[in-house]
Amino acid sequence: MLKLSISRKKVFLACLAGLLSYFSCFLYKKLSTGVAQADAQKTVESERYSTTQLYSHTDFSLLGLKLLADTGMQSRNIHKQRAYSMEALEELYSVEPTSKSEMKRRVAKAVFLSNRVDLSTFKSLHYIDLGARTHSSSILWFKSHYPKFSKDFQITAFEADPSYSIEYEELHDIDFHNLAVWTKNETLSFGGKMGRVRSGAKCKNKCKEEGSYTVRAINFSEYLLRHVNPRDFVVMKMDIEGAEYNVVPHMLSNGVFNLIDEFFLEGHTMTLSKLEEVRHRKYEHIINMLKTIRSLGVWAHEWF
Repeated sequence: MLKLSISRKKVFLACLAGLLSYFSCFLYKKLSTGVAQADAQKTVESERYSTTQLYSHTDFSLLGLKLLADTGMQSRNIHKQRAYSMEALEELYSVEPTSKSEMKRRVAKAVFLSNRVDLSTFKSLHYIDLGARTHSSSILWFKSHYPKFSKDFQITAFEADPSYSIEYEELHDIDFHNLAVWTKNETLSFGGKMGRVRSGAKCKNKCKEEGSYTVRAINFSEYLLRHVNPRDFVVMKMDIEGAEYNVVPHMLSNGVFNLIDEFFLEGHTMTLSKLEEVRHRKYEHIINMLKTIRSLGVWAHEWF
């Protein structure tokens, strides 16, 4: 009987030890989960803070649209692949061209994205011309030379100079806007000495003396977020007489390059331009701008 009693005690103690071990593991998991959830919450709060910091200078009404643009591009998952293949196929030059023949040669060597993707997989096709000037200066070139360009492309043109507006009244396939592409909605003054640009508030009587004209300007990042879908194929040309040094950084900070597939930039520097605003700008500034845009997966080229 004594041996049996001792045996029962051993079994009881073993069971008790097992139960204690089980509850210890259970409590440990609970505590670990709680810590993990707390860490996750801190991470979320940190990301929210970072997002708030990032958009502290941005129109918050566009935040949802911006996040939609990011999500759309992430789902396509082609950013980095484009960036790497772009660098391998088309180099960026370190020396600024000084002749029209060299400019034409570089444009002729461009590797177009439309030759490398299936355009039928996109919801809509867009060509957006910023600084369109005459129809023949760039829009006609794209109609004639851009691979796979067709009537399926929706053409949108922006030109600040009102003298070009009349020509577009007869071109019903182009959505023309006599507006300046800018970083905010305001009135700008163009022309005068060396084609300088001033905000309407700073212009006053001096602009009239210099023969300037005023035009309504738009926040182009906001326009793009409202009019382009992440599933669209978007080709854009920018030739905005030195304003690229304001507009491109603004577009980068607002994330709207995620909506652009192919980008052509005419940069204005102190070497080839008489614009007062670019008197201190060098060719390397344009190249660095293009490198940054390419790093986002945008098929970016020089334009002349």
